Amino acid sequence: MKRALTGPAEPGRPGAAAPLRALIYNRVSHDAAGKGYSVAEQERENRAECADRGWEITAVLTDNHVGASRFSRGDRPEWRRVTEIIAAGGCDVLVLWESSRCTRDLREYAELADLCDQHNVLLSYSGRIYDMGDPDDRHRAGSDALDSERETARTRKRVTRSVRRRKAEGLPHGKIPYGYRREYDPVTREYLRQVPHEETAPIVREIARRLLAGEALHAVAEDLTRRGIPTPRGAASWQPTQVRRVGLSDTAAGLITLDTGTRVTAQWEPLISEADHDLLVARLTDPARRTWRDGSTKHLLAGLAVCGVCGAPVRRVKNRGSPSYACSRGHCVSRSQAWVDDLTERIIIERLSRTDAAEAFAADDPAAVDAATEARALRARLQTFYDNLDLSAAGLVAAERKLLPQIQAAEDRARRAHRSPLVGSLAAPDPAVVEQRWVRLTMPQRREVIRTLDLVVRIHRTRRGVRKLDPASVEIG
Repeated sequence: MKRALTGPAEPGRPGAAAPLRALIYNRVSHDAAGKGYSVAEQERENRAECADRGWEITAVLTDNHVGASRFSRGDRPEWRRVTEIIAAGGCDVLVLWESSRCTRDLREYAELADLCDQHNVLLSYSGRIYDMGDPDDRHRAGSDALDSERETARTRKRVTRSVRRRKAEGLPHGKIPYGYRREYDPVTREYLRQVPHEETAPIVREIARRLLAGEALHAVAEDLTRRGIPTPRGAASWQPTQVRRVGLSDTAAGLITLDTGTRVTAQWEPLISEADHDLLVARLTDPARRTWRDGSTKHLLAGLAVCGVCGAPVRRVKNRGSPSYACSRGHCVSRSQAWVDDLTERIIIERLSRTDAAEAFAADDPAAVDAATEARALRARLQTFYDNLDLSAAGLVAAERKLLPQIQAAEDRARRAHRSPLVGSLAAPDPAVVEQRWVRLTMPQRREVIRTLDLVVRIHRTRRGVRKLDPASVEIG
């Protein structure tokens, strides 16, 4: 049964019907090209519709630049208010410019239809009125909602195919990456090329250089903030995670990683070399490095040296008022911090002053690139199993059991083959020169050298009755 298009009789005026209370909702996803109706144009037409039908506008709510499909991740606070107003009985008709303005998600449309039916609210769009309590109206409005969802899915499919094609051809896709700008034809506005940005490209190179030199993420972030350099999104304060993303960017190395895990050379100028990029990825994805924590570490071997009795990492403590390294688990050992640090530094200086040190630490093992590529391909293969909605839980578990160990092994090989250029820059045939370079390093950089040299410092127990410090009680290898 069709519902009345007027409200109940006005109090004190028998027979006179009150106008329907109209709630207007406007939304647009993105209309930079001017191909669709803006929210202002939608509101103008919706107000005209209300005026023609004699409806009283009680509220106008707008969500601008936000999608409404099942693929959208944006928040729509005003749409939430629409549903709250309907549920509270605050309107008689919901006015939209077209069906897709409220949602392009069939599940969300069904919820709206039920809500309108429960609270006797009509739906008005494209010059027509729909009563969700009427089966014919509900069917017609449902068909429009189904068409809207299908249109979004088709668009997404076309965009996805276009992105894949552009990536395979080495062309840019998506948002303009930090460090670059794009040039367009002044007449046709067609894309011409992607080139380094005059202001941000040097920042990308600086971040890569400093991270390769062993600086901590938070230290780089604090320095960029202090110098007033805007973040990739234009904010004033850098976070370590933003520095990390810049360091991990394939784009900066002139590379594109396909869905298969393979890499293609991009058609734009790289800002850093492929070798440096692989080294950065190995450093920043190594869970053992924890560079974001190292930035605040003030002690050379805290968390790096281990207890020679139980194998637990040592921590820095005060032993009878003296700074010491002690077992973090069972208090098995304790040794003077200054003495252990000095012994370790002497070993490092000796190794880096050998005649073959500069050559040994000058470059990475070429196998590192192959191992890193293998790891990416395996991860991409595993992702295809995650994306396969028809795969059973047992099948997914089987795929993980097979691929995860292979991924871990490939990543471990890549990390072991990489060597920080920081170590090569310290090497010299003269121990005095190595020492001068060593003392100029920050604490995170010194800890990076220890990791790169694969130094394992074990603190053993001393013999009973021995009071003086015994070099044999500290094993460095």
